[in-house]
Amino acid sequence: MTCLPEPKAKPARWSKPRLLWSSWVLRWYKSKISDIISVIDGIGFQTNILALNAAVEVARAGVTMTEVVNAITQMDQATQQNAALVEETAAAANSLKAQADFG
Repeated sequence: MTCLPEPKAKPARWSKPRLLWSSWVLRWYKSKISDIISVIDGIGFQTNILALNAAVEVARAGVTMTEVVNAITQMDQATQQNAALVEETAAAANSLKAQADFG
């Protein structure tokens, strides 16, 4: 994933502005990724509350607790996978920023 075109051979005077621009873009994306992680955490919390409410209703309907636990476990795993993907993206953005700062 690239947000800036690859530079062609430019004079050295172009290097610093491009580096500063790249660094700013990466910080902006890092901020957005942090916001996304926060939203995912909030959704996970709300999902767990909804799952608990659903478990109570399901118990009233006569469904076994094992089925409820399995459903809750699957929802929790999906939430964790989504959070892991976003964290991987944030790590990649940090890596790109480090590379841009270095070179």
